Amino acid sequence: MDDGRVTQSAGLSDLLAAERTFLAWIRTGLALMGFGFVVSRFGIYLEQFRLVEHAPAVHSFGVSLWFGTALIAAGVLSVGL
Repeated sequence: MDDGRVTQSAGLSDLLAAERTFLAWIRTGLALMGFGFVVSRFGIYLEQFRLVEHAPAVHSFGVSLWFGTALIAAGVLSVGL
């Protein structure tokens, strides 16, 4: 007898869509971690460039270090969740 309930089973396309979504989250997390690493190292590069050019001392690389660390943490959180 039909009681009005509709049962759905997960088809192959549903499983593949879930897998693509999962891989997109992993890819996004890895990209955030990589970009955060580049941003955090950019301040060190600027400091070395300043030393070569004998420019006056300006300590502005702290912002890039913290912003890069925040991006790395966001990437870890997106992969972890």
